[in-house]
Amino acid sequence: MTEQKKALWNFLSENAHTPLTITDIAEGCSIGKSTAYRLMNGLVSAGLVSKILRKNGFVYQLSACVDCYGHLHLKCVTCGKIIHLSNSRSKLLKKEILEHYEFDPQDNNAMLYGKCNECMHEQETKK
Repeated sequence: MTEQKKALWNFLSENAHTPLTITDIAEGCSIGKSTAYRLMNGLVSAGLVSKILRKNGFVYQLSACVDCYGHLHLKCVTCGKIIHLSNSRSKLLKKEILEHYEFDPQDNNAMLYGKCNECMHEQETKK
């Protein structure tokens, strides 16, 4: 793995909850935009990064993390943002579901769908 790839992976891991533009990525990793595009396309093809279309262009976000197994995820149905819940928060929610609904969630990598704060706020301002 090259130093550029290591820097990119570290940057994406540190910003796993944040959809990033190519400019964000290039600046955060101190690499050129063309290199950022090339590396991100490889990660998208490998299924490790999601490429999300927004009004102002594409953003990229880590779609899986090294320790993704065992915790829940929240995905915005409007913008595609993925939020990784902590393992402790996921365990509490799973425990609560089991206690209150007598239902034991079996998918340790489940995705819950809804709207993120930014999209809810944007929707409210349009009203």
